[in-house]
Amino acid sequence: MVDTPLAGASLDRQVAERTEDDWVHACSDGIHFEGVCGPLNLGELLVPFRDFAGITPD
Repeated sequence: MVDTPLAGASLDRQVAERTEDDWVHACSDGIHFEGVCGPLNLGELLVPFRDFAGITPD
C-alpha cells in the first residue's frame, strides 16, 4: 500500500472461522493488506478489502 492513499491505514485482524474449509482472515499493518481464506471464500474475502479501501460495489 506504499505510495497509495491507503499507506499507513491499519485494519485490526478480522477472523471468521466456521469449518476447516470455510474461513476468512484479513488485516492490515499500514504497509500490507493481508487476506487469506478457505478454498471457496475469495468472494467473502474481498468484502473486508472493499470496506477497508472505501470501495462501494456497483
